[in-house]
Amino acid sequence: MVTKIAVLAAVLIVSGCASKKAIILEGAEGEKAKSLSSKAFSRYKSGNLKEALNYYQEALRINEGIDNREAATGNLNNIGSIYEAEGDADMALTYYQEALRINREIGNQKGMAGNLNNIGSIYEAKEDTDMALSYYQKALEIDKEIKDKRGLAVRLNNIGFIHHSLGRSEEALSYYQEALAINKETKNLEAQGCNLNNLAGIYKERGDIEKALDYYRQALSIDKRIENQKGISSDLTNIGRLYESIKEFEMALDYYRRALKINERLGLKERIAKDLDNIKRLEAITR
Repeated sequence: MVTKIAVLAAVLIVSGCASKKAIILEGAEGEKAKSLSSKAFSRYKSGNLKEALNYYQEALRINEGIDNREAATGNLNNIGSIYEAEGDADMALTYYQEALRINREIGNQKGMAGNLNNIGSIYEAKEDTDMALSYYQKALEIDKEIKDKRGLAVRLNNIGFIHHSLGRSEEALSYYQEALAINKETKNLEAQGCNLNNLAGIYKERGDIEKALDYYRQALSIDKRIENQKGISSDLTNIGRLYESIKEFEMALDYYRRALKINERLGLKERIAKDLDNIKRLEAITR
């Protein structure tokens, strides 16, 4: 499983590989909007997208009412991220583009890079890899200009993702390794987990099972250390798939069952369904 990184601005947060930039909000209304955004992010991380959307929309109304344009762009971006997660690419694109328009007007370059990244993600979902790569590159140029290392690592990972999807494993490997090096430098542990998973995927495709397993285990160790439950379940599933690919079915089943327990606790219905399918398939083989 290859991990692409989307940018979720809460206060600016990179989802999957998280970093935060505080936005100063003054007065009772501003504090209320900030609180709503925090609640929304918490719901988003737990998979409760409906509640997250409601909180972000309420925060957006408040921020627009007090003309806090920078905070409003964060809300717009995050609403777009929720629509993207729900599979409504066109609605997501509308919100990302509106956030980008405002960030350009107020000169918020970091916000622009995040919006460009997410627009690139939409085009990638639409299988327009040329457009996706173009937007990721634009975001990358801004990251270099403002010396945003964490943003730079996100873009490198996503550009690597494009090359990987096109079968250019050497180019992908180079981008993933560069992203990992930066994330180690900035001590961004969650992002390191993403990069390690992606590197493992390349080595798995090449048939280097030992190296792939080593990278997956490194990712799992990091996600356990930071208690990234969704990351842990992804790591367990990836290791299960690796064992299944080499016909170590009992080992694979163990990892799939462990992933299922986490996803059930988180209430992640799509992941639960996939876990059950994996378990059912292997139980039929091992009977």
